[in-house]
This record gives sequence, C-alpha cells and structure tokens, in this order.
Amino acid sequence: MTVKISPSQQVAGIPVMEVRKFLRRVHSDFRGFWPEQAVQHFNFTSRRARQFIHDLQAEGLIEPSTHEFDKDAYQLTDKGRSLGRSSAAKAIIRVTGDKALKGLLQRAKEVNASDDFLCSVEAVVLFGSYLKGEERPNDVDAAVKLRTRLPENLGTDEFARRMREHARKSNRQFSTYLEELQWPETQVKLYLRKRVRCLSFQAWDSFVRLAKEPDFEYSILMGDRVRLLEEIARQKT
Repeated sequence: MTVKISPSQQVAGIPVMEVRKFLRRVHSDFRGFWPEQAVQHFNFTSRRARQFIHDLQAEGLIEPSTHEFDKDAYQLTDKGRSLGRSSAAKAIIRVTGDKALKGLLQRAKEVNASDDFLCSVEAVVLFGSYLKGEERPNDVDAAVKLRTRLPENLGTDEFARRMREHARKSNRQFSTYLEELQWPETQVKLYLRKRVRCLSFQAWDSFVRLAKEPDFEYSILMGDRVRLLEEIARQKT
C-alpha cells in the first residue's frame, strides 16, 4: 500500500522527493545496489555517500544485500520499498483506477506475447484501498512478479552477458554496470506502468511477506493461482 508523503519532508537530511527518486532508481527484484550509485545520483563525495547510506540504514530503509553475488551491496527493506512507492498526489476517483487496472492487465499480456522483452510477467496481484472498494482510493496497488526468459542453467557470466547484450540493443545510456544488468526488468516495469501515476507496484518478495498476515486481502488477477497460493503458504510456515 502506498504511503502518503509531503514534499516538505526530509530523510537523512535530503528532501524526501529526492530520496524517493533514488530508492526507485536503485530498487531491483534481482540485485542489490552499491554506495557508488549515491555518488552518481546526488553528486556526493565518497565520504558523503557512505554517510548517506549509513543514515538510510539507521532509518530502516535499507539493509545489506542477501543476493548471492552482491558483495558489499545493499537492498531496500519493506520500509524502503514503501517510501519508494510513496506519493504526494491526491486520492483518485474510482473510474480512474478502473481504467488504470484494465490498461495494466492488457500491457502485461502484450509483454508476454512479445519477443522484445527478456522478462515476462508471471503474476499480477491486486491489493490495497482500490481492492477494498473505496470510492476515493489512494491509488491502484499491485504486486507484479517477473520471470527471466533466459535458461535457468546459465552460468553467472553468461547470464550477465546476455542481460547486457539485451540492454545495449535498447540504445539507451546507462550510468552504471548495474543499471545495464537491470534493464530487462526495468524495461518491463516501465512498459507496464506507462506513466500512469496512480499505479503503484509492490516488489514481489515484499508482497508475499504482507500476504502471510491473516487480515491481508488480495486478489490474483493473472498467473497460476495454485502455484501462487502455495508460494504464499510457504511463507506462513
């Protein structure tokens, strides 16, 4: 669910809107991020970047990465992901949410039918104020699960090579090696969002943790219902 913020707020001594932008930029379902990305994003010195990372960790927004190959990297916590999804916008009317959700599901089908993407959409799950039927929901909260189309038995180097090769075909400029590696999933998320402001995406792992709560309501709109329910059930044990 999306957190409401005020543009006048600050986090770790930085305007909250800038911190939100940074968290959105570095967030990935597959990889962590490094302090060097704060240097590039904010034009910080290395020392200032380390302090900023320390402050974010103290605020409970980030933690050391648990990804296997992310030495000295960090990842967003649930609180950090919530801030990344936060909004300073006003509540929407329900018809706006209806249109946004219909468009999201259509674009998910288009991704899965196209060879232009290296990731496909495995699941779309709805939750939050829109699902509860509120006439003025904050936004449309959805968890989107992506799956790489690359073979599972690829070695790490070959996996990275193919991800980067796909990124280079986009003719986009990437400021870091990590952004290049993340492009296949970023590409899908950008296409799904289509600049629709009221769409709020929840990281899949974070959604699964929320779904284990007994009073948490959600609706599976796309994906293998049996497999998804089993995945959520495993988190409850």
